[in-house]
Amino acid sequence: CVEDYVCAGRICMQEDRPPTAADLLSSPLCTGIFPAGSEEDVDSGEARLLATALPTSFSPSNGAERERAVELAAEEIAETGGVLGQPLAVLACDTGNDPEQATEVVEFAAGFAGAEAIIGCASSTNTVRAFQEAALPLNTVMMSPSATSVRLTDIEDRDLLWRTAPGSR
Repeated sequence: CVEDYVCAGRICMQEDRPPTAADLLSSPLCTGIFPAGSEEDVDSGEARLLATALPTSFSPSNGAERERAVELAAEEIAETGGVLGQPLAVLACDTGNDPEQATEVVEFAAGFAGAEAIIGCASSTNTVRAFQEAALPLNTVMMSPSATSVRLTDIEDRDLLWRTAPGSR
């Protein structure tokens, strides 16, 4: 990036302003913002932002099913008035089931986009690396829908790493 610009998520943008929905979607790491209409809430700064970090390109059916579940929940939350009176927006990002890309996604979503929590990663390897290298240093909650490794049970996490699947002991 050139002077007075910051590089994040494989894009360059000016440092002195918050990212817009268009900025976030210009990254090749992210594919959408939902529920419908939430781009305006991101642009205005009104939205509570979450992000997904799922392997949608590596496992289209599995990653897409998980992403759709998050989208359905976001739509239901929107219909009931949002979160603490604020609209919810979810930035959908693709890890490609690659630990390096998963870490980059979490850094982009939490560090640049300002996501308050990350839903993902899907695999234990990606979850451990992205959490330790990105989410934990950024003090961001990360919840994996499917990581089962026992490594997650004993990891130092300051209560920031959650999972919905039991450990594989």
